[in-house]
Amino acid sequence: MNNNHTEPQQQIIQAIAQLLNEFNMDFDAFCKALRHDYVHIVNQSYKGTSRTALKTGIDRRTVAATLKNQTLHYKRSLLLMIIDAIRDKAGHKSRLLPKTGFNSLASIIDERANGTTTCRTVLDVLTTMGIIEDHGSKFKFIDYPPVDIPKSAETITSFSIQFDELVNAFIGKMQSIRKIPDS
Repeated sequence: MNNNHTEPQQQIIQAIAQLLNEFNMDFDAFCKALRHDYVHIVNQSYKGTSRTALKTGIDRRTVAATLKNQTLHYKRSLLLMIIDAIRDKAGHKSRLLPKTGFNSLASIIDERANGTTTCRTVLDVLTTMGIIEDHGSKFKFIDYPPVDIPKSAETITSFSIQFDELVNAFIGKMQSIRKIPDS
């Protein structure tokens, strides 16, 4: 990939991308949340909309709205919108949907993704994610694969604490390296 990132920076980006993939995070929502926190963190040091905008490289109007905690519009993931529509149509009992025809999986996909991707591509992704299973003339909606919620929450909480501590320790080391020794 041709970019301006060093190898360690690229490794950090790849690790974040793995987390986004693992937790099926909506990319645009993640970017907006990241931008929100980035702006607030930078503003703590650079105080002021113009200074914060200059340091972050984010448009001043967006920085101002972020600092005022105004809700910014984001575009929801097409895949997540399709999954929500399937969940609504599949019901709670059989969770079976016909492959084609009225109120079918194909009609849901065509309605939301018409022209942006193929039905086959969406079906392949949903199957790979374990969200649907092929049952002959119908698909069974599984939803996200079952997870032990308390254990999952405990693991995520533990990871986030460790990650925060690691980042803070790294920043501390970097700041001590940048300090000019007294003469």
